Amino acid sequence: MNMRSPPRVTLKAEYLHVDLGRPKVHLAAQSPAVGDAFIDVRFKSAYDVVRLGMNYRF
Repeated sequence: MNMRSPPRVTLKAEYLHVDLGRPKVHLAAQSPAVGDAFIDVRFKSAYDVVRLGMNYRF
């Protein structure tokens, strides 16, 4: 009888994309020489993650 055994090594891959939006920060500064100054800053929070793995069964 010839039976085939499952593979001892398995591979896996995973992809993850995270997008946290584009928050806006409002900064205010006061100076006697210039007066009031305002700055709006936007930044993008997006990340890509790739994971690779290998399992070996004894």
